[in-house]
Parts: sequence; structure tokens; C-alpha cells
Amino acid sequence: MNFKNFKLNLSNKNKDLIPQILTILLLVLVVIYFTINAQNNMGNRGISFGFGFLSQESSFDITFSLIDYDGSHSYAKAFLVGLLNTILVSFGILQL
Repeated sequence: MNFKNFKLNLSNKNKDLIPQILTILLLVLVVIYFTINAQNNMGNRGISFGFGFLSQESSFDITFSLIDYDGSHSYAKAFLVGLLNTILVSFGILQL
């Protein structure tokens, strides 16, 4: 078989898409690799993988909060307090 005269008939539009598709594919493969690797390593150490910890007691206090919060509340509520505090600070900075 002679490959000297072999040509791909790709338009310029398709030629521009090839690097973008390859980059996205590479990024997806890297994310999949790290996810599987993290799951394996956490499983070997007996650590659960997921969001089940959000319902556990956080046992730490947050000094300032817009809603009622103390250390006996869950990690989910601590996350909500942190999110609300971040939004408050962001709007405070925007008003400067």
C-alpha cells in the first residue's frame, strides 16, 4: 500500500476542531484517572467516598454567621454558613 499519496480531505473548520476535541478528551481522561485513583486509595485506607459526612456533627464553631449555628450542627449547615459569609463579604467589597 502506498501512503505517499494518502490525503485526508478535512476542511479548515474540521482542522480547527481536532486540537480542541483532543484537549477535552485528554482533560476528561485525566479527571477519570484521578477520580479512580482517589477512590482506590481511600478504599484501601477505609475512608468512605461521597457526601455522607455532611450529615455528621461538625464540632467546631464559626465566630460570625448570618444564621443560627454552633458546633452541634452538621457540616452541611457549616458549609451554608460559610457560603453566606462569603456572599456577604463579596457584596461588601462590591460596594466599596
